[in-house]
Amino acid sequence: MYTFWLIIGGFVLLFLFVLSVVRYRELPLLALLALQPLKQFLLIHVPVFRTVDPTLIAAIWLVLVALIVLPRARGLLQDAPKLLFACQLLLAAWVLVSLIWTPAPDYGAYKGLRFSFLNTAVMVTPFALLLDRESLQRLTLGIVLIATVVYTKISVAPSYAVPWFSDDKFFRAGFLYGSDAAPLSHQLAGAFCLAAVFGARRLWVRALATCALPALMYGAWLTGTRATVMAMIISGVLIILMSKQPNKWLKGLGLMAVFVFVFVIAYVASPEAQQQRIVQGLTGVDESSMSRVHHWATALRAFASNPMGAGIGSFATFDGGYDGRWFPHSIVLETFAELGVLGGALLGGLFAAFVAHVYRMRRRLGHWSSPTRLLADAWLVATIASLAVGLVTDDLADNRSIWMAMGVCLVAYHHCLVEAGQEEYGPVTYEGLVSAY
Repeated sequence: MYTFWLIIGGFVLLFLFVLSVVRYRELPLLALLALQPLKQFLLIHVPVFRTVDPTLIAAIWLVLVALIVLPRARGLLQDAPKLLFACQLLLAAWVLVSLIWTPAPDYGAYKGLRFSFLNTAVMVTPFALLLDRESLQRLTLGIVLIATVVYTKISVAPSYAVPWFSDDKFFRAGFLYGSDAAPLSHQLAGAFCLAAVFGARRLWVRALATCALPALMYGAWLTGTRATVMAMIISGVLIILMSKQPNKWLKGLGLMAVFVFVFVIAYVASPEAQQQRIVQGLTGVDESSMSRVHHWATALRAFASNPMGAGIGSFATFDGGYDGRWFPHSIVLETFAELGVLGGALLGGLFAAFVAHVYRMRRRLGHWSSPTRLLADAWLVATIASLAVGLVTDDLADNRSIWMAMGVCLVAYHHCLVEAGQEEYGPVTYEGLVSAY
């Protein structure tokens, strides 16, 4: 009875949310990030598919909203990279097909649905939702606010009592990792804040971004999510390398000084146990880092034993394991181990299509700059940082920040081309962009 009313309530909220996004079309994308922590404990059991979590319901909302506003999105969709969409759709289809033979039907069904529908939705729907620069700005600000609020709460008032809906395996530094932390939004927010500190024109924007960094850094160390700190470090370096500003290396030193200062404050403020974990994490001698090397080797052996892939979710069953949530902590190795050569080729084609399309757009823009260009560059940095994290940690189905960042990044550069065309070159289309090279 409880599940029935929960489902009914979810669909009522879904209907209301659809009505609410007539003006603010970026809300479904923000909801997927905000609901991310709930997936650890709020699961709805459904026949055939076994379990569904709130993020899948949010994905339905996202797709419905995209279909409603689709007629207004012809320009964006025409300029979208078709090869990128094709690789993602084929990869999603291959994931679902592999459910036929996977030795892990429970976890495989959960993981396959999340990847095929959620990751595809967050990458494709920005082309139908973010029709103007204002929606892009609101989405970016919303992500920063989600991460800052969550990590400020963790930093100021962490909970040391075991919640009723959890168990010890999700704990880091005395609070619930899965339900209180939001690493997806953190990886994106860190890139945006560092980009604003480095390149924003207005002083108050740089000041606000600087004020957000301590909460993001301290919250990351407190949770033990070193991958998010790694994403911020990569973001800082990329922002400096990509910048066309005069004296960028001098400004970069200033950015690094801010980063190190925040880093030291976060370390000093952390509990003693976490300080030890930080040191071990930086030196790579902690148990987590060493175990990942073992997982990577296991994934390679799994691929070697079955080059066609054993099916989505199958990594946990390799070497006599059980059907449960386990993965090699590398999305590339995970893809090859579970989806074989075809899956790995489609994933590689997906990333290659993204890189090629971004390269062409950035080359077309040249040195042209605007607030929209700053946002587009920040989304590119966030994409690369999230991808770097995905290579060394986490699960293929739980790395939506990569897919979302790819879609939004391409839309942001499209808006840059339109603005630049209106100001200097005349209308800019994807066909014209391709013909120019």
